[in-house]
Amino acid sequence: SQRMKLTSFVLFVALMQSVHGECKIIAHRGASNRTPENTVLSVQTAWDLGADAVEIDLRLTLDKKIVAYHDKDTERIGGRKELVEKQTLLQLKELDVGMHRGAKFSALRIPTLSEIIETVPNDRSVFLELKSGPEILPILKNELAKSTLAKKQIKIIGFEHDTIAEAKALFPEAEIYWLVGISQNRPYTEWPRAITEVLNAAEKGNFDGLCVKGNAVVTSKFVSQAQMRGLKFFVYTINSKIAANRFKQMGVDGIITDRPKYIRDNIN
Repeated sequence: SQRMKLTSFVLFVALMQSVHGECKIIAHRGASNRTPENTVLSVQTAWDLGADAVEIDLRLTLDKKIVAYHDKDTERIGGRKELVEKQTLLQLKELDVGMHRGAKFSALRIPTLSEIIETVPNDRSVFLELKSGPEILPILKNELAKSTLAKKQIKIIGFEHDTIAEAKALFPEAEIYWLVGISQNRPYTEWPRAITEVLNAAEKGNFDGLCVKGNAVVTSKFVSQAQMRGLKFFVYTINSKIAANRFKQMGVDGIITDRPKYIRDNIN
């Protein structure tokens, strides 16, 4: 009967959602819409706003410390045109990384990874994006070994396939996600091949998931193909509720956003 069909369909949808689990909200560089990115304040604000996880960018300093900072150099945020890797932690700590977002944020400093880790609640996780090359990995291993984070709280992500494949070997218990952007400007007929290449490369790297640029290339089919291969599927960087709901309907495992509270409040 029609009613039986409807009931089965509703159960099927419920089952699919339970298989996917909930759609996690990951705060991109912390709550970066409200506060200066990659700071202890932006991360703490994200926790206070109920984010499931926070994504931060990691770079190595001249004296081999790990800091949370996105750009290669400190000109845009900090006002000093010098590479991060050419400055010591002490030199980087001189920089004001809040003022660019207004006087009320002045005096914020570039945090170390350990300062960020200290803020992480037991039931949340961190997405650590590797901005440096493989040279950061042994130092990261030491830092994480010293930390109180459980293995399941640590997600390591990056664009460089080889670096994160190395990370997978070095951190077997941590989940490793490959960051990928497939341009929607390439001819539509090329999309399937590009998607297959990404899925094959992710399997080859033994990765646990993908963080994919949330554009028109991401379809329900792409998401389910990845999940059927045992890969989790996250989209970045999604700040509109229309897009967030579209991706949630596709069954993505999580949404990376600058607006964790707004997206959480506006996904159905």
